[in-house]
Amino acid sequence: MEWIEILPTVVGVADCADPQHVTYHFGYEALKYMRKNGYSGHASVFHGIKRWVNRYQKTEEVMDGHGNTTFVKRSDILRAYMLHVIQTAEHQFKCRFKNLHISSPVKLKTQFLDMFTDILPEYHIESASALDEGMAVLFNTIAAQIEKNQFLDGEEYKALVIDCGSGTTDLSSCRFRIEDGRISYKIDIHTNYENGDTNFGGNNITYRIMQFMKIIFAEYYSTGRVRTDMDSLIPVPSTDIFRHVDECGVQAVYEAFDAAYGEAENIIPTRFTEYENRTRDEYQRVKNNFYFLWEIAEEMKKEFFQKTGILRNRFYAESEHRREHDLKITPVDRWFLSVRENGRFTDRYECPDVVFTITEINQLIRADIYEIVRKFLEGFYEEGKLQEYAIIKLTGQSCRIDVFREALKEFVPGRSIEFRQKADDTGKVPDLKLACLRGAIRYVSARKAGAIEASITNHAPLVPYSVTAFTHNQREKVLIQNHEKLSQVQGFISRPISVSEVELYVNGSDGQRRYPYTYRNRSEDYRAVQYEDIAAMYGSNIPQEDTDSIGNGEVRFFVFARPDHWGFHVVPVSRQNEQLYIGKKAFVAFEADLSELDYFDGWK
Repeated sequence: MEWIEILPTVVGVADCADPQHVTYHFGYEALKYMRKNGYSGHASVFHGIKRWVNRYQKTEEVMDGHGNTTFVKRSDILRAYMLHVIQTAEHQFKCRFKNLHISSPVKLKTQFLDMFTDILPEYHIESASALDEGMAVLFNTIAAQIEKNQFLDGEEYKALVIDCGSGTTDLSSCRFRIEDGRISYKIDIHTNYENGDTNFGGNNITYRIMQFMKIIFAEYYSTGRVRTDMDSLIPVPSTDIFRHVDECGVQAVYEAFDAAYGEAENIIPTRFTEYENRTRDEYQRVKNNFYFLWEIAEEMKKEFFQKTGILRNRFYAESEHRREHDLKITPVDRWFLSVRENGRFTDRYECPDVVFTITEINQLIRADIYEIVRKFLEGFYEEGKLQEYAIIKLTGQSCRIDVFREALKEFVPGRSIEFRQKADDTGKVPDLKLACLRGAIRYVSARKAGAIEASITNHAPLVPYSVTAFTHNQREKVLIQNHEKLSQVQGFISRPISVSEVELYVNGSDGQRRYPYTYRNRSEDYRAVQYEDIAAMYGSNIPQEDTDSIGNGEVRFFVFARPDHWGFHVVPVSRQNEQLYIGKKAFVAFEADLSELDYFDGWK
């Protein structure tokens, strides 16, 4: 078996007959077992487990392939996955690891470190000098500049880092200075988290391709031929898509496409959650449809955007001899889709004779990619700040798609945009995917060897959310204002001391309500304190003038954010008989499950 440097974050349940000793399949092995069972097996499979960081203590009901069921904490699943990664690395490198450096998205760095410290108590999790993913990628570039002597001593550089992962995309800015000191390089780095989208990543591109395949296959199976083309699904000319998104919004581009996808659901259903109360056979058929289409869409995405010279792609289920220099024929072990005909499912084993082209796929994803780039860079562009950045660094596998470069050129013509793949790396794990890992290794190694002295300052980001609550007379009060620095936002709402629940509302930058949060107030959680005790714990987040004015029988719920946590804290302070009392602190993440968009929830 060929060694590969990456492991998909997929966990499948192998055996849960003994609830105290649940065993799992990880990564490619989990995907292999799904494929072996035709994607319709009983065993639970979890994709995107990184999304659990803010709710990792939640319990999941799991089932193995034999129908055994039990309840398992997410933290136990995450721990099992991490131990598998560590043990695999120990086997590969013939050593034991005691210290772990784990990178994470910049805005969730503290939450990830807290989680791993909790679930892996036998290891030392590096926290003081841990790098977030964007910083690790940037340091990889800085280290390369030092090695090649491509820097001006003491000169300040500015860089933008766009990291497009499988499920999230983040934008960070930084300025750094390299000084060639007497005994080491002195590196001074200042970073800012600028923007992010927890609902856009590589999975969005896979999903768009899956949607297109489903539309085409549905027409093929229902009519025996395919007349629908990309121009009818996305009627906006490719050269006008960027302008159309600017004028009408991204949804307008996909209006006809989404309608066609909705109609295709009647022929090749994939929304398996809707079938949970139907027969088991129907449920398994629809679930198989989704995972089968998802996998071949993922495979085609990789073929188009990782390999060179491939302009077209088709699938086949059996051996064929047809080959053309620009045509990639992707073998499928077992072609099987369940198609609805006259209200009943029929089995289809024949592979549609359909060729997909790179031109079609580029037009398909063009609006989505431009929208995310526009969302990140339009503010910089309008304020004339983009010209200040000497480096624009793109990381993550999805960033090597040419449409990213075209979208960036709308805002940054002529800039130094680093995201080209090395020609000899095509077909292997992309450099962009490993840049984060290499940067972290270089940083840790250089610090250990004394080659660098690094000073990293993370500045508080702007909050893209607001938090509100209603007073007793139904007036909405803003507790946290959006577009303020994370270190400067705070507010409070007052209630009678007998209150048992307080509702807070998290709203997006567009003013739309995202979700409510209920703080449960319990009298047994309170303890007597002096203001000096409160100040020692929370400092200026709970000002003395706001506690001095608390009346007897009143409780104030202080709501504030801190720069090291992507979310807000709720701390109740009350007064009874002139004595201050403090209740239990609660932390609420801005994004409860990291990404609100789950492609594997059975509703796609």
